[in-house]
Amino acid sequence: MRKIIGSFIIRDEGDGKSSFRYRTNITPWMEIASCSHTSEDFIPGNFEGELTYVWMLKEYDYNHGFLTITRTNENLYDLIWRDESKTTIRYYGQGFQLRRTLVGSFWNDELNKDMPEIFTK
Repeated sequence: MRKIIGSFIIRDEGDGKSSFRYRTNITPWMEIASCSHTSEDFIPGNFEGELTYVWMLKEYDYNHGFLTITRTNENLYDLIWRDESKTTIRYYGQGFQLRRTLVGSFWNDELNKDMPEIFTK
């Protein structure tokens, strides 16, 4: 499987919804997606929690599932994208918070296994 590395920007819109832009090493442009907190008790500006996501893959085709965001320290977060049944991990990621925006990178499971421990802790 190809090792996909990409970058993302998630902007908290303050109402439980977030705008999501991402780029992979396959596409030279930013793609647009959206995500929503699954819980009603979200706190605006706090990215932690479980979100649903959806993004277009190509015309009339889309990808959706769940995104779990966990804070690892004051401004650093770990992200895990899972499929709609929550059984398969699609991507791992890490990002930092700057105001109401989360900026970072993501990779697939193959790359996650190859990364030195320092990058996964």
